[in-house]
Amino acid sequence: MDAVRKRCKLLGFIFTLLMMAGIIALACTYILFYFDGNSSIQNDFQTTSSPHLLVSPIPNPNIPATSCGKRIMSYQRGWEVDVEERQLKKLTHMIFCFVSMNSNGDVSLSSNQMRASLSDMKTKARAVKNDVKMMVAIGGAGGGSMHFSKVLANERTRKYVLRAEKSTFLSSRNFIDSISSFLVIHQLDGVDIFWIWPEGKDVENIVIFMKELRIKLTNQAEAENRKEAYVISMVIPRRPSLLEALNKLDEVLEYADFLNALTYDYFGPAWYPDTGPVAPLYSGTKGNEKLEFVGRYWKNVKGPIDESDEMWRMAEYVNGSIEGQSFSWKTLESGAFDKTSAVWHDASKSSYIWIPEEKTFVTFEGERSLMEKMHYAKNKNLGGILIWTVGSDDDEDTLLNLVSKYNFCKNDDRDSVNYEC
Repeated sequence: MDAVRKRCKLLGFIFTLLMMAGIIALACTYILFYFDGNSSIQNDFQTTSSPHLLVSPIPNPNIPATSCGKRIMSYQRGWEVDVEERQLKKLTHMIFCFVSMNSNGDVSLSSNQMRASLSDMKTKARAVKNDVKMMVAIGGAGGGSMHFSKVLANERTRKYVLRAEKSTFLSSRNFIDSISSFLVIHQLDGVDIFWIWPEGKDVENIVIFMKELRIKLTNQAEAENRKEAYVISMVIPRRPSLLEALNKLDEVLEYADFLNALTYDYFGPAWYPDTGPVAPLYSGTKGNEKLEFVGRYWKNVKGPIDESDEMWRMAEYVNGSIEGQSFSWKTLESGAFDKTSAVWHDASKSSYIWIPEEKTFVTFEGERSLMEKMHYAKNKNLGGILIWTVGSDDDEDTLLNLVSKYNFCKNDDRDSVNYEC
């Protein structure tokens, strides 16, 4: 229990809210970072002559959150529709995903389509001239993260061997060098380590990797005479059992600017027959508090498990699988489902639609639930919003406009986060 309290105290000090608008709609997550963007790591950079540079967003009158150093960020999938300049004007950070890595630690773009998409995003970002930070995410779901553990372990072993031989040579396949080169070649501002999911055995290697990466990128920034440091972030798991195994996040945060706890994908027909809110601000009757912005539907759904709460149901398997899909806000707005029939679930602060004649259950992110999450972020003095992805919004940017125009700033101490586990 003491360990849990200690972890809660750490997270409470640096907690940041993120909202991710998914292939399905928007999916909320947390961002962890020091609000001034300047981690206390100067003593770890003895190889450089300057301290860690500031990476706080430059105040932008079109994005009220930037007046107090908070961030409005978005992921952008390289295989989907290109981002538009009007969307980039409403963001502080855009993260392109995903960059591939192989078993040797080399990072690269997997196809000509991905190269063209990244180039298009950069060109448009530079055109809007609002200092939006351009980043890339390495890893991802499926096989995208399969090499992290081995590469980081090998990096550590290789470095120790090289140091023992009093050599400063680093292999051309070095993961950190590959990241640095990629950022320089593609003229990017930072990297997001999207590892799904590290385990307890990886903790020491993660800390060493983050420290070495920060040193490398700080030296690189100094060599380029960059006015701002390269941005480093890392994804962490939403599930407490996995999160508790990562017991050195405080050390990671000495080198990373923020951590992204992807608190979405709790409910969905791809994983479970159970229906439930895909973007609950609160958990209702189902476990601990979690924040998720995803829209999904289930077919062949039976009646409620508890007659007092229509949210919780079970879908029947058909030919060994659960029928259902994900959908974007754009799809919902086009009339895929009747939003006027939506029911507000106050316990989770989310909406759902029950279509009894079709035995279909739908949950989605909408304006009301989005505003609840932004009010929460402001009241708790959390640090930013991340969208997965702006490409899932409608052509009028309905949800992005709500986020980018919202004033997240308070008069409280900017480093005081009003959160308790």
